[in-house]
Amino acid sequence: MNIADRPTDVQLPRMYNKEENPKAPTIEDWIGVCTRIFKSDNIPNKAIVKLVAVFLGQSIDFCGALMSNVYDDEVRKWVSGVRVKGVGRGS
Repeated sequence: MNIADRPTDVQLPRMYNKEENPKAPTIEDWIGVCTRIFKSDNIPNKAIVKLVAVFLGQSIDFCGALMSNVYDDEVRKWVSGVRVKGVGRGS
């Protein structure tokens, strides 16, 4: 996740020093990270490419946050479907 935290300072394999190695993430980097994030959801590659293209200005971590929000929404739907009152409403 270093590329998400510090996208312009990526350590290369077997380089364990303080020397910076500037690298901006490429579209291929984005697609690779997003493919791994959504792997268990079986999202088609075409959809991941479109997601990357639409949100290219965001940080790569945006895709992880997006997935998390989708799961949160599904849990909320499930809770409301089993009619548990007040869950998640601070009461």
